[in-house]
Amino acid sequence: MTAQAVPYLERALALSEQMQETGYRPEIERVLAFALLQLGDLAGAAAHAEAGVQVAAADDYASVAHTKMVLGSVRAQQGRTSEGETLLRDAVAVIERTDYVAERWEQYLSLTEFLIGQGRQEEAQEWMEKTRAVTALYGEHSPLAAYVERRFAAVTPARH
Repeated sequence: MTAQAVPYLERALALSEQMQETGYRPEIERVLAFALLQLGDLAGAAAHAEAGVQVAAADDYASVAHTKMVLGSVRAQQGRTSEGETLLRDAVAVIERTDYVAERWEQYLSLTEFLIGQGRQEEAQEWMEKTRAVTALYGEHSPLAAYVERRFAAVTPARH
């Protein structure tokens, strides 16, 4: 499914650039960066994540948080873990300064995945619980909660 989305995201980006529109561009860049990251295209993910951070307006806190988040995930995958963690924590700090409580799940989830990847399960547990608290706002049978649990399962080491 992710690979199928890439051409549409690239088209959306091209149209945004053609129209000289910048309002949605940071989000297009970050979604495209995330898709490319999922597909293993680290160079493409980095280019779009960096572009998203550059074009996000300083007062567009959601876009600042989202673009820093994806760039942090890219940096972590590049082995630049210290920079990745700083960006992920910055993204959390930005979104927590807003009233966008229902949007915080994505930053919390990304930080959780990073911490688990670094073998820091105990610290990750706190962020996992924060993520679940936010997704609970969407309702007991929310597809978002199920999605988050699948992401947790994919990165959580099996217990023996």
